[in-house]
Amino acid sequence: MNKKQLAQQFAVQEIIRCKKNPIYFLEKYCKVLTEADGPQPFIMYDFQKEKCIKQFLKHRNICIVKGRQTGVSTIIAGYGL
Repeated sequence: MNKKQLAQQFAVQEIIRCKKNPIYFLEKYCKVLTEADGPQPFIMYDFQKEKCIKQFLKHRNICIVKGRQTGVSTIIAGYGL
């Protein structure tokens, strides 16, 4: 295989991995824009991974009771992406 074919094969494998694992996609390819520091890595706390993303994958409809400043809106936007 030449370099172009290897790159295409890697891209296809990466797309499949991202589709199967949204946590991997968000943490590897997404950034959060902050006013103070600009683009920052999209790093989630364990409770965000467990209570949000994994529940999105498990259930079609979810009702979330949450407090402010927990990052859930950002996670929902990233998951929708």
